[in-house]
Amino acid sequence: MSSLDIIYDLAIKRLDAQIEEIEGIDKKFGDNLQFASLIIAIPITFLTIRPTQITMLILVPFMAALLIYLSILVLTVLGYGFQKLSYLAPIRKLRDHLIDLEADYTKKVILNIIMDNIESNKTIIYTKARVARISFSLQYPLLAFVVTFLTLVVLN
Repeated sequence: MSSLDIIYDLAIKRLDAQIEEIEGIDKKFGDNLQFASLIIAIPITFLTIRPTQITMLILVPFMAALLIYLSILVLTVLGYGFQKLSYLAPIRKLRDHLIDLEADYTKKVILNIIMDNIESNKTIIYTKARVARISFSLQYPLLAFVVTFLTLVVLN
């Protein structure tokens, strides 16, 4: 196996790892939104069951929880909507430009494309992971405001 083959295989594996990393972040976004949706459903259920017992003191933590939930929702939509990862150029385009060239030259061209894609994907992954961390960190205040709301409802 030539050094070109080794580097090519490593580059392909790195690109595959980036794809898996993004899929993992997307799954975490979904899990976070699902958790937040379950948590915000609790006070909404209480508000629909016992609407006559609503006071401003009870509404304040609910509104705070609702704002946090909406923030998580917006961050999730932004997280999913980030620029897509760069992959290889379309196979047809590669075929049209490289079909008559030597195999090693073709592999070098494709390797350069892969390396450029790996570099451009790093920024996308970093930004998406950063937005995910912010979204995940909002779970704690959401939970705290819902618990405060429930405590006030029980004490009322």
